[in-house]
Amino acid sequence: MLYVNDFSLSNLNLKRFLGKSKFKSIVIYPHPDDETMASGGLIQKLKEYGEVKVITVTTGQYGTELLNLPPQELANVRSKEFINAMKKLGIENYELWEFIDGSLHNNHKKMVRQIGDTIKSFNPDLIVTYERSGVYGHPDHIALSKAVKEVADNNKELKVLYSTLPAKILKKFKLPTHLNGIPIPEFQKQMVPEFKIFTLPYNFAKLNAAKGYKSQNLSHGIPLEVMNAVGIFEYYTTKYLD
Repeated sequence: MLYVNDFSLSNLNLKRFLGKSKFKSIVIYPHPDDETMASGGLIQKLKEYGEVKVITVTTGQYGTELLNLPPQELANVRSKEFINAMKKLGIENYELWEFIDGSLHNNHKKMVRQIGDTIKSFNPDLIVTYERSGVYGHPDHIALSKAVKEVADNNKELKVLYSTLPAKILKKFKLPTHLNGIPIPEFQKQMVPEFKIFTLPYNFAKLNAAKGYKSQNLSHGIPLEVMNAVGIFEYYTTKYLD
């Protein structure tokens, strides 16, 4: 655990961060599985404080890591995997949006508008997504992070947590370098986390949710069971820029 966790970071007290003991949260990620791998522990913890809505912006129809299926067929598979993951994480309020996988950078205004409309209707206190580089430079991750930042800038009461990883972990795990055989372009350096959140009590459900994503190579050579057993924290920052 000392090898793969950064104990130097402060623990995030959610009540103090939000300034209230009850609050509503939106957790929004680009593709089915992102929400579980990045924030599966936090999603469950947030339920203790109030209603949680989880959104996947695309159905991941072009994420052919393990299943070489036509886009609509893969979208159906990944949508079912997402719904199953929500059940494993105990989430009843979830949405699958219909933006096209790989195209989020071309739909910035529409995405900002839809995120804004969702915030108006749901009225959350907190929104959670990837940090500015999307952890490893995936264009969809970056585009969604940018859209959330723009919406949050116009909603001063809304708090944001950006999911990221500490340098200690980034050096030890091999993150993806290609998407469908194409090299991932250069991206800004990952934002350094400000906080850690202790998620060990939620790891069993997180593991079960992750294992349901059979269409995707989530472990990248490291068994999910091992990652789940030793990864006792999730890491976040409130900052979009250094």
